[in-house]
Amino acid sequence: TEPAFTEIGLGHAWPSGWLQTLMEFFHIDMGFEWWQVIGTTTLCMRFIVFPIVVIAQKNMITINNHQPQIQKLQIQQQMCASKGDTAGAMFAMKALNSYFEANNC
Repeated sequence: TEPAFTEIGLGHAWPSGWLQTLMEFFHIDMGFEWWQVIGTTTLCMRFIVFPIVVIAQKNMITINNHQPQIQKLQIQQQMCASKGDTAGAMFAMKALNSYFEANNC
């Protein structure tokens, strides 16, 4: 019989340990082979992560489309801050925040 993961220092109280414990449960208690457990876990993780990757790519495209205007506003804010014009820097920062809100960035 195989030693439990906790006996060899695995299966700790972090998300990776929870996944190890779940995989061990399917292998030892449910009787699945390791290749079945690993393959199923891989597919499940890909299904979980896929929507997150799609959302991140959409956000990256949105930011890239608005990058020239964002950079102009950031440079304006930095120039005002470097000159000591705090009111101008605050105005530029508010303009940048307004731009982000108006364009869903």
